Amino acid sequence: MANKKNKVTAKRGMTYHNTRLLLKIFRNCNMNLYESMEVHREDFKKEFDIDDISEYLDALGEAGLDFKGAAKLEGHARAMLRTKEMLNLIRVAAEVVRNTNAKGELYYSILYHAYLSHEQPPKSLHENIERVQGDGHYKINGLNYKGIYYADRKKAIELIGDALWGYTSRKAINILNNFLPEK
Repeated sequence: MANKKNKVTAKRGMTYHNTRLLLKIFRNCNMNLYESMEVHREDFKKEFDIDDISEYLDALGEAGLDFKGAAKLEGHARAMLRTKEMLNLIRVAAEVVRNTNAKGELYYSILYHAYLSHEQPPKSLHENIERVQGDGHYKINGLNYKGIYYADRKKAIELIGDALWGYTSRKAINILNNFLPEK
């Protein structure tokens, strides 16, 4: 029974820190944030006399939320601010991978083309490899990069996950469960 409970706990931990799933929804979240900002642009202009919601959200994040009685927009602004901060956190984590690893440029290129760019997502593995090759990686002619690409993508996702959640979060879950058993 205890073994089953540990597996459930481990699975929940892996789901909670599912970096690949987070990256898969990144592009949609980014697009939804942009669309939400466009939908509410007129409301913010009327209420606060501003044209750029993005600058307003930055100011809110730095100075704290102050809506001057505009309760109608408060929920929208809070949601947009949280989303924007989450997306920025993922971008910063990708930059950490890029700047702190010997193969960081390759890993960043893989993450960027597969998940982070504003362009249409690649329709196939071959198209994704071509985009990474366009950045100067995987240049040996005639070599099948499928296996190499998958291994590099897995490592890139693992590294950005370490940057987001902390190095020990996935690797030490079993050790933590031994020290902090559930009651």
